[in-house]
Amino acid sequence: MYIVGLDADTRAYFTSATMIIAIPTGSIRLATPMLFAIAFLFLFTIGGCTGVALANASLDVAFHDTYYVVANVIFLPMHFLGVNGMPRRIPDYPDAFAG
Repeated sequence: MYIVGLDADTRAYFTSATMIIAIPTGSIRLATPMLFAIAFLFLFTIGGCTGVALANASLDVAFHDTYYVVANVIFLPMHFLGVNGMPRRIPDYPDAFAG
């Protein structure tokens, strides 16, 4: 839609309409699922920033097959859960971690 030759006013309309749709219209409740969604967005952004560093060919050679590629911030929440005793490979959280 943005490359078909629309004039600047039409593109500005569609851009602002897209941004308005993206703004949440209700109140955000910070329950556990929403906290996980916010954490995902944060971790995805951090991963994208490290991906920019890996786009440099010399850094990519140096960081190839290292934990830099997969373990920048992504495993930090899992690490804290594991330190507190959260077991792996279970379908639901134990009662101790429900809160």
